[in-house]
Order: sequence, then structure tokens, then C-alpha cells
Amino acid sequence: MQHPDKKPAPRHGKRLAVLEFKNDAGLDRAFFSDAVRAAVKSIRSLWAVQIVTRENMLEMLKSDDAADEVQAGRALDADWIVSGRLSRLADGYELTLHLLGTKQGALLTTATAAGKDAASLAANVPAAVRKLFPDLK
Repeated sequence: MQHPDKKPAPRHGKRLAVLEFKNDAGLDRAFFSDAVRAAVKSIRSLWAVQIVTRENMLEMLKSDDAADEVQAGRALDADWIVSGRLSRLADGYELTLHLLGTKQGALLTTATAAGKDAASLAANVPAAVRKLFPDLK
């Protein structure tokens, strides 16, 4: 899964990677993964968490659409992975987020943001991200 010439950056504390989202909605998935990264950075209890940048993630992985998200997280030396799906609904859009623990190899929690259009969906992303991280240690 990891590109043979690329190594994760040196580790300083916990690390989180936000994978590019599966996209059934025709929305800009890079924009929404960046919105999730920005929302994580705004959570005071997560300020010490190192967030893997999209550029570093894409460099280290052969593909941005990892079949096994936990393995992708391990290849990135991440403690947690945020994955998800952008979906088109009859009355708007939805972003379903999944927080996976790479050590446990398990789903830890999920959260959902919805909106009538891309702008209102983006506005609801921070609240969904806060629901993903209730008590991580």
C-alpha cells in the first residue's frame, strides 16, 4: 500500500489521516476532505494531533481510494483514519464520516452532515467532525 520510496514524516504524538471520500454526489471530494481537516484543527482537544496532509498522503499511498482503510492508515503511520462518503439525496447532499482506529482495526464512531446544497453541507461539516471525536485519548 505504501509507495516503496516514501516514508511517513517523523512522529510527534498522535497522528490522524483524512482519506479522500467516496463520492456518489458529484461534489469536490478534495474540498470536503480539506474541510474535515480544517474542522479537526479547530477542536482544541485535538491541537496536539498531527494531521497528515493530502499531499503527503497521496505521495505515500499508491492510490487515494484505499480498498482497506485501516491498512492505509497503518501505511501512513496514523493512529486514526477518517473516511467517508459523499452522497446525493432527494433533497440535498450528505457526508457520512467514519472514524477508524488503526491499532484496533475497528470502527470507533460515525457522524453525518447534511445540506440542501454544497455550501450548506460544508457549513455543517464542523458539527459532524466534533461528534466524531467525543473522548479520544
